[in-house]
Amino acid sequence: MEKPRSVRISRSPGVLSVNGIHATSLALLEQGLRREEAPADILASDLSLGAWRGHQVASEFCAQLGLPPPLPQPIPFSMNKMVALDEPLPYADVIGAWIDAESSGDRIILGALELASRVAAAVLTGPPRTLLIIAPRFAASWETENIYFIRFLAQGLHGSDSRVFVVNTDPSPPLLPDDWCVSWTAPALDEPSKNTKSLLDLVPGVLLPEVATVMQAPGGANDVPLLPLPQGHALIASERRRGPRTASRFEYDKLAVLTHSFEWIKGYAQFFGNNLYVDPFFLCREAWRRFAEGGYGVALRFMERAVACSPVLEQEGFLRAQAQGIRIGLQRFAEAAAEPDPSPALAPAVRGFLLQNKGWGLVMGNEPARAEPYFREARALLAPLYQQKREYLYLLNISALSCLERGDLDGALAIEREIAAQTALQTERDWRLEYVNAINLARLYRRREEYDAAEACYRRAFETTLGARSESDALYTNVCLARVAALQGRPTEAFWGWLRAALHWVASSTPEAIAPRVAKAIVGRILPPGGDLPEAISSALFTALLSSTKTSALTPLMALTIRDSVLEKSPIPVFLRADSVREEQASVASVVGARGWGVLTTSMQAPLQFTGMQHRRLRALVAEICTRLCPSAGWQNTPTLIVDDQFGREVPENAPEMILTGLRWNAPNIIYEDNVIVLDQKVRSRFDQALRVRLGDAVAKIERHDSQDCIVFKRYLSPRAVSGKERQLLSLLDDHPSIGELWRRTGQQGAFEDFIATVRALERSRVVVLSLANEIGIGTSAELRVEESHAR
Repeated sequence: MEKPRSVRISRSPGVLSVNGIHATSLALLEQGLRREEAPADILASDLSLGAWRGHQVASEFCAQLGLPPPLPQPIPFSMNKMVALDEPLPYADVIGAWIDAESSGDRIILGALELASRVAAAVLTGPPRTLLIIAPRFAASWETENIYFIRFLAQGLHGSDSRVFVVNTDPSPPLLPDDWCVSWTAPALDEPSKNTKSLLDLVPGVLLPEVATVMQAPGGANDVPLLPLPQGHALIASERRRGPRTASRFEYDKLAVLTHSFEWIKGYAQFFGNNLYVDPFFLCREAWRRFAEGGYGVALRFMERAVACSPVLEQEGFLRAQAQGIRIGLQRFAEAAAEPDPSPALAPAVRGFLLQNKGWGLVMGNEPARAEPYFREARALLAPLYQQKREYLYLLNISALSCLERGDLDGALAIEREIAAQTALQTERDWRLEYVNAINLARLYRRREEYDAAEACYRRAFETTLGARSESDALYTNVCLARVAALQGRPTEAFWGWLRAALHWVASSTPEAIAPRVAKAIVGRILPPGGDLPEAISSALFTALLSSTKTSALTPLMALTIRDSVLEKSPIPVFLRADSVREEQASVASVVGARGWGVLTTSMQAPLQFTGMQHRRLRALVAEICTRLCPSAGWQNTPTLIVDDQFGREVPENAPEMILTGLRWNAPNIIYEDNVIVLDQKVRSRFDQALRVRLGDAVAKIERHDSQDCIVFKRYLSPRAVSGKERQLLSLLDDHPSIGELWRRTGQQGAFEDFIATVRALERSRVVVLSLANEIGIGTSAELRVEESHAR
């Protein structure tokens, strides 16, 4: 039987409890493992010298388990093509990439959970294992991605025969994350270690077999004790580890030469070696590679070292600009604001960029008065260079925020209107720029109590994500529209928005990773990411949703209350996102819903994804609302509900969309309000023929690349090549034909079922959207006529 590639990990908020071993030597570590009766099959990750690769703990476990290494994320631009140091910096796409990254959710958490799910699946399908994490020493950092990975992995292996240990190899207590509670074994007496030294002592992490071969270790008179690990890896004895600052810089220079073919080790060695031998542009490239791996802290360390070792002002300024760009992208605004003012001798393009980013850090740190002079000088320097290009419009955008924070609402609105006018004149549409501009205009109109204009701007912003929405987007879209509907005096519409937001939230696969902007919009303040964040958001959504039921004018909800006694009921359904469930696993019983919302019911048993008490209260409230609005659905036999956002769009909100969802999931029936629609083979065939096809909302354009058509998307999604058969199909969609008509236009080649499968594959890829024709009507228990799906 094929091993599962990942498992669903149930996470809980609060303190993580994990076992720990205090062992200052390899012999004591082995002794401690025997005392703990730990499984003999050992995996290890070594952070004693700190993390020098992205997701280092996950990478080392994956290598020892024979799993593929974590895939790097694409970086905003290629560092293989360095622009001239005095030319304008092409950074509009970089800012756009930061916007998409933020809206996608916290990439550190998303990556850590995905990797923990993979590693846990591999461990659980094999013999019991001992997983060791050697804690950092010498003031080194755990790095955020490793902290989350360890937390998720420990929770994923909880209750199994495999065991996770944090190992302290330092005589002093280690620095631990605030939300960890480690139960340490009592330290044993240690034997004095030999004073021999080897370059191997300085190699960070678990020893890779190919690195051991290059450095010709072991085998000499000064062999370093090693603990063998799977796949030829080894753990270097802790008693031989030396603090990076206690070793000579010349040793690191030699290490860099020996390991030149392992560039991540070479970069580490140059970090501690003599300045004379540091290649700043090599470290810059390595910084971006670490960034692509998710090692953001390592990336900044490398970039800062490159800046410090730059021999000339122009090179230093260029590299400092990249470091500032990383800080802004990671929302490390305090660090960006603390950077020294750029030299007046720098080229205008570089100086202007550095001024802009320092101002950006200041305004996001609630110092708009201090930020304004930096923005003013940046605009003066950059306006002639960019001549209303996108780079300058992004500068205007952050300048508008500075105006707003200083209390100049009209000034901010004037700037955002100017951006909108200039954006409309761009030859190439920048969907990220249009998004932030429309969002900012919507917020400004809300403050001016011009709610219709605010709604129009919100909808224009959210159209840029339609068909590719992230979990954060789905939540933010409904929260914003719910609030503006309430301000417009449309309480029922506001309720639907809050209910959809709650559905997206309770089904979220990674609530810990929600975008900070979205969290602030819901809770009203900035919260740090992690286990407490989902609880705060769950509590805020519970309050908003329960309050909206009172004003919704929906009779079944007028007397709704949720007391603590409801939490005692068992079971409260588990909610899952559709993209986390394989259709063949789901066994969908029905598509159930009413105006404004819809879910799928299934008998499949699924573990909870997040187990916080506030999250449970919200799930109970959502389940109770669904039961009252559609009481004939047989909820008592439904342990799991699937929330289907129709491929990055929205949950089904009306009968046509519910029928589409039922067809896609092969549901036997649909329960819409008081109507039951039986999707037997005859009805299903009739609908399949009538489905209309159009180009997807997420598609920006179709380009020609190297004699092949390529789909380019507006947001998030990577370009997709189009086959010859698909190219012919896409060329026939101008009038939104039915599938039956489209099949005839393409020559009826092959079976109709195969043609539908091709169209469905394009739908899953977000290339096309399917809808129902408004002339279709079917008989049900109450005659139901299908209406055209309303546009969003």
